[in-house]
Formats: sequence, C-alpha cells, structure tokens
Amino acid sequence: MDHPMLTILKDIITRYNLLANNQIDYRPGWDCHGLPIELKSLSKLKTRDPLAVRTSAKQTALDGIDLQKREFNQFGLLADLYDSQSTYRTLDLDYELRQLRLFSQLLKQGLIFRAFKPVYWSPSSQTALAESELEYNDNHVSDSVYISFPLTTASEKLQQLDVKDVNLLCWTTTPWSLVGNMGVCVHPDLEYVIVEQLSSGNKYLIATERLEAMGEILGEIKQLATISGIDLAGSTYTPPFHAQNAAATSFPIITAKHVSADTGTGLVHTAAAHGHDDYIAVQQESKANKGVNDDNLHASISQSVNTPILNPVDHQGRFDSEQVRRICGQDDGSALDGLDCLGEGSKVIINLLESRGGWIVAKEKVKHRYPYDWRTKKPVLIRATSQWFANVDKLKERSIKALEDVNFIPSSGRHRLESFILGRSEWCISRQRAWGVPIPIIFDAATKEPLLDDEVIEHTLKVLSERGTNAWWTDPAKDFLPDGIDKDVVKGLDTMDVWFDSGTSWMCLDKRVGKPRADVYLEGSDQHRGWFQSSLLTAVAAGEGAPYKTLITHGMVVDELGRKMSKSLGNGLSPLDIINGTKSMPKYGIDVLRFWAASVEYTKDVPIGPTIIAQASDSLKKIRNAARFILGNLKAGEVSSTLLNEKELPLIDRWMLNQLHIFEKACRQAYDQHIFSKVVQTLLNFTSGPLATYFEITKDCLYNDSPNSHSRLQHIYVLQKTLDLLTKSVAPITPYLSEELNRHNKSTEESIFKSTWAVLQDDYTHEEAAEPASILLGWRNEVLNLLETLRSEKIIKTSLEATVDVFVGAECSEATRSVLDMMNEQLAKAFVVSSVQVHDVEDRSDVRFSVRRSEQEKCPRCWSFTKPQTKELCNRCIEVLN
Repeated sequence: MDHPMLTILKDIITRYNLLANNQIDYRPGWDCHGLPIELKSLSKLKTRDPLAVRTSAKQTALDGIDLQKREFNQFGLLADLYDSQSTYRTLDLDYELRQLRLFSQLLKQGLIFRAFKPVYWSPSSQTALAESELEYNDNHVSDSVYISFPLTTASEKLQQLDVKDVNLLCWTTTPWSLVGNMGVCVHPDLEYVIVEQLSSGNKYLIATERLEAMGEILGEIKQLATISGIDLAGSTYTPPFHAQNAAATSFPIITAKHVSADTGTGLVHTAAAHGHDDYIAVQQESKANKGVNDDNLHASISQSVNTPILNPVDHQGRFDSEQVRRICGQDDGSALDGLDCLGEGSKVIINLLESRGGWIVAKEKVKHRYPYDWRTKKPVLIRATSQWFANVDKLKERSIKALEDVNFIPSSGRHRLESFILGRSEWCISRQRAWGVPIPIIFDAATKEPLLDDEVIEHTLKVLSERGTNAWWTDPAKDFLPDGIDKDVVKGLDTMDVWFDSGTSWMCLDKRVGKPRADVYLEGSDQHRGWFQSSLLTAVAAGEGAPYKTLITHGMVVDELGRKMSKSLGNGLSPLDIINGTKSMPKYGIDVLRFWAASVEYTKDVPIGPTIIAQASDSLKKIRNAARFILGNLKAGEVSSTLLNEKELPLIDRWMLNQLHIFEKACRQAYDQHIFSKVVQTLLNFTSGPLATYFEITKDCLYNDSPNSHSRLQHIYVLQKTLDLLTKSVAPITPYLSEELNRHNKSTEESIFKSTWAVLQDDYTHEEAAEPASILLGWRNEVLNLLETLRSEKIIKTSLEATVDVFVGAECSEATRSVLDMMNEQLAKAFVVSSVQVHDVEDRSDVRFSVRRSEQEKCPRCWSFTKPQTKELCNRCIEVLN
C-alpha cells in the first residue's frame, strides 16, 4: 500500500498544479536494476553466465513494468505511462549513458577512486552493500568472548610499572574475526589499570572505568597499577592464531579515538579487514611508522589499493582455504577451511582457543543490534575488498549548503538527511553483480591497475553508446582501447550501485535558470539514506546544487492496529481489492482510495483497513450528496444569470459568497503547502457547516418559489458558484467525481482539467456580510434550541410547525436593527419556521425570542403551516401555481 499511496499523492500534486495553470513536467520512472530482479532471474536459470542473467533480468523488469502500468491505469493518474518521452527506465541505453558520463565527470574531478578496504558485505547476495541497503535487527544473537592477549613487549612507561606477565583483555561479539586480528586499540586519553584475578593469579589490563563491570566477569580482583592509554603505545602482544606459525608474530597496541569505555573492557580487538575504524587505525599506525605526513594521511589511506592486511574470509562469508592456512598454520587452517564465519566458524574458533587454555576468559551469548541485508533479510559482515568509492567528504559542505534553499515536509526531514550525509565519508558505488550498469574501467592485466586516462574512458563510452552496455560482457577487452594503445588488458566486472542509478534521475529533466531541475521529490522516509541522498550528492558533484526545491516524505502504511503489513500476519490489503471489491469488501472505486490517501496525515505512519476505508467512503458521500443537491436545483448545461448585482444580494447569499472566499483560500493554501488532509478537512467542514446551513435556509425558496422568481435566481447564482468551486476543489483528489459533476453541470464531455481554477476575483469579497450574518446565525442557534425544547415536549414534530415571536427592545443596538431591516420577511427562512412575528417592546433588552405552535394549517404543497382553513393551499403556493 505504500507505493499506491505515494503514486496517488504525486498525482494530487500534478492535478492541482494543472488546474492552477502551472506548467507540468511529471516524469514517472522505473528503477530496473538491482539484486531482487537478478535473484528472481537466477532462480529460473541453470547458468550464471552474465549475458544470460542480464537477458533474463531485463525481461523480468519489463514484465514487472507492464504489470504495474496495467494496475496503475486503475488509479486515475494524470500521466501517459506508455509514452517513452514522458517516462524513464534506468535500463534504457540513453539513461545508462547519461549516468556513465556523469561517472566519468566525477572520476575526472577526483571524486571517485578505487580502494582495497572494508565494506559491508552480504554473503547471501555476494556483493558489497552501501549503508542505505542495510536494516538492523535488534534481536540478533552472537557468541561473544572475553579474550586474553599476552603482552610481549612493554612500552617504556609500562616497563616502569614492573608488573610481569600482563595480558590485554578484549571483548568481541565476532570471534570469527580473531583470525584477522592485527592490533589492539586503546584510547589515548583513558586511564587503564592492571588487575590481578585472585582466583587464578592472572594479570589483565582493562580501562579503569570498566572495573566494576569486569568484576562480574573476573570475580574478585586486586588493582596493581595504572597507566594512561597514550603511554601504552609502543607495546606489542601475541595474537591468538599467528603464534601457531613457525615464525611467531606480534602486533602493536594502537591509540585510537574511536575506542570508548561504554561497553567491553576499554580495549578493542582490531581486525583491519573487518572494521572501518579498525582499518583506519591499522593504516594510521603503519603510515605513521613510515613517516607519512598527517595532512596527507586520510588521502593516502583512501587511495591505498594494495595494503597488506589479513583478509581470511571469502565472498561467500566462509574462511578462505589459502588465507587461513597462511595465517593460522596447517592444523588450524584445516579445521577452519570453508566454514561459515558467522555460523559454525565462530564456534570452532572458540573451541580451538578453549582447547589451548588461557585465551578465553569468559564467553556468553549476547542479543544486540546487528546489520542485515535489507533484501535477503540475512546478516552481513564487514570484509575488505577492492571497490569503487565516491568521496563524500569532499561533497559534505556543498551538499549541506545546497539544502538551505530546500523546503522539507515534514521539517524533521532536514535533520534526518543532513545527519546521513554528515555521518559518512565515502560511498561504495560498486557491486559484484551482473544485472546493472557496468563500471566500464579497463585494467592493465600485468599491474592490475585501472587505466583512467581520459582518452581510454571516452573511447569506452563511445563503444558502449554504439553497441549497448551488454557489449561490456560480450566483446573483447581490447575493443575498448583507443587506437595507438597496445597492451594486455582486462575488463572490470563491477556494476554500479542502484542508488547511483536512481540518484541520477534528475538528469532526465531540463535545466532551469536559477531553479532546481525538479520542484518536488516525494518518497518514503527511508529514502533520506537512499534516493534523496544519492540524488543530492550526484547533483552537487556535477555542480548543480540540490536537484529538488521541495522534499516530501511519507510514512509507512500500517493496519488498523498500527502493525506493519506482512504476509505472516495476514493483514495486507491490496489497493485493487479496494477499487474492484471482494467477497468481504464492497467495490469502492478509485475515488475512495484516493480520498483516503488525501485524508490521512501522510508524513506519519498511516493506518488502513476495512473500517477506515468505509469511513472514507462515508465522508466522500457527504461531499457527493452536497454536490448532488446543487445539481438537483440547476438546469443541466445552463449557467445561472451573471447579470445579478452581487452587492444587491440578500444577506444570507452574500454571507455564502463570503464563505466561498474563505473556503477557497483555505483549500488553495493547503494544496500549495501539500497538506492534503487539511484540504479534505476543509471540504468536509464546509459541506457540513456553512453549505449545509445555506441549503437548509434556502431549501424552501428553491423547492417552492416560482422557478424564475428573483429570490430563487439569486440562490441559484450562489449555488452555481458553489458547485464550480466545489468541483475544482475536490478534483485533484477525486478526479472521477469531479469529471462527473462537470459533465452534469456544464453538459460537456471536455475534461475539467482543461479548465483553470481561477481564484475568485469578485470586486467584492462580501466581508461586510460577515458581522451581520454572525448576528443572524447567533439568533438562529438560539431559536433552534427553543424549537428543540418544544420538540422534546411533544408540542411540535418539525420546526415548520412553529411560529417565532421576536421581541425587539426600544434600545436595541444599531447592528440588531440593521439585521432586522436586511432580513425583512426572510427571518422565517433563516429560522426554518413557518412564520415570524416581530414585536417592538418598551423594555431595555436588545432582542428576545419566543416560540409557539403555529395557529394555521399545513400547506400540502410546501409543508409550511401558513394555510388558512378556508383555502386548499397557502397564499404563496396559490400565487406560484397561478
């Protein structure tokens, strides 16, 4: 239901702007690449040949698009989904080439680079993932261990403490990563303490702030000495698996700011291949030892491709045979070879260390928050691989600056998007899949270095534009080398991150001087870390600023109990079931679904269900019935006279015109602000409030006066204006209802959306009617209360059985006298009674009311109690019939 709601909201914006006479360029589009489509195709294939996968995946995407088009044709969308000029598909060659030219542009600017470093890796998808492709499982359970690393070399300050046989105590929830251990990190500003475990006599180094927590793990302990984190630098220790090799290896204690004393021991086991902070810490330690200037440190780390780090896990998330034997030796390597590191691998690691004694101090299962692949719903890991990255660090300042001119709905979206941008330094844009836009970079076969010369890249893009992107998988690598370059080359096999795909969709729109390419981007709140962010970063990198003027986010559609819809709960609701009906649900049609989408506060989670849809249907019927009442009093195709002077209209008609101005202003303002629930509420309040009151007051005249009487024509004039405005006000939300009203009102087949919603521009907004009408309606409420008393006392059944006596004091206000003069003989209609008697009295009151049963009989034609006993009809009806 999220997608239908999103599509309807976009269409409401489009239709309103068309009625408001704004130029519209609405581009529906389809993101066609990505893992879900590839996995669906692979399930039908017996081969993993890239071309076969791409051919199948393309057909799967096209079939999905055709199905969606057929379904969306029932949504009443103002869009030609079959026109290739007004839609886009990311699988089309022109779209892919625009994207690749932008990639080439960013490459030339130094904003894209290749590096061998840790990324989020999905073993279930066998590809790198961006942070936007993760979801977090709060109930993930890991085997955690407290592990002891024997100190081998003490720093100068540590030697001065004269404590022997010290062990570094670390806590980890990823025991499998111990194979790749390359350091232990401490915070330079924390204080550390050496404690002795009284039960064993073992000595451990932990953060002072963690003493109390570690007492629960170590039991009774004695403090021996303290030392600052910075003074531990220069010390080394023995890692758990390298010691099994013939040549024992020791690794350093590294000072790093990412270490905290909130959990664990205040010392962090560091595996450069399996953690972002770990990687940077190890690289900083290595480069500091080589004398790299701090100013160039980050750049040198980012650009490093061949950093010699321990990386024992393969693309399937299993321990790699060659690597684990090299690190751990033959015996341990054989024990770990091919094991799933997130599963059996962790258990074997723990068993191996326990069998040697001294390494595992404690172990426990811990439930914690852990990243999962949002497509396969399986856990991911961090693994070092060679990937292409976009340097977000260089774009942050410009991106945040570009957002200053963006309008966010809701306003909280600004902070959310800014926090995602500020929270990342790099964006991994490469994926290890076949179905996607290729990253068309040629590599030197001998050196494995990419050929990033402008000439090579331009020639590559030229070939792809002529042959299509499938050529990257079918044609020889040398075809992509320009003439004059003769070397042995290979093609890179990475494809582009789908967020880079969708993030370049702004390029489909024309440039506008002084304005972003798009006025509105509208999507779910999860797109702050996805499409909204990638669109901003790519546009800013291209020198365009923010690609959107207004950024709107909607919440998730949930069931009537507030639960996320899922197959397991069986609480899903198809939009087509609402439109077409089922055995248990009436056929509501698309207008009801659209009315629901407009009526909810879409920026929050939105409930839907049979009861809520039924309520939406009932609410829409109120608007429909109000329009139906007006149509019943108009002649089809005949617009009422415009020769009437509005300033000479009776008070109640001028009041109604003033209410129309107020109603229109509120509707237009809500549409302009994209607050569609306010439009719906304004429509319902207007039809059940002022309009219902006007109907009640004018009904007698409309039904019973002469069709061409002046008073009736005055009411018809107001009703015609009301219907015109009501039709256009509801049109963006319920187009079928508005087209139906327009056809009956104007007797034309021409769409209402070919007309313009011109703001009411009467010379007079009739604000002068507001105060006297307020007085009149106040009197009306007072009379209605008195009538209700008579009704409860069984003196009358209907208000028409009553006569109202109005007692006007000698010292009544000028405003009171003015209203009485204006209403003249219209008070009975205002009070919906048969007659009103006005009496001047000598007391000092302003005005008082009294109600009583009428002394005359009921007229069988107009039902008012004004018929003399001697006549068949009342005098008014006799005159009308004559």
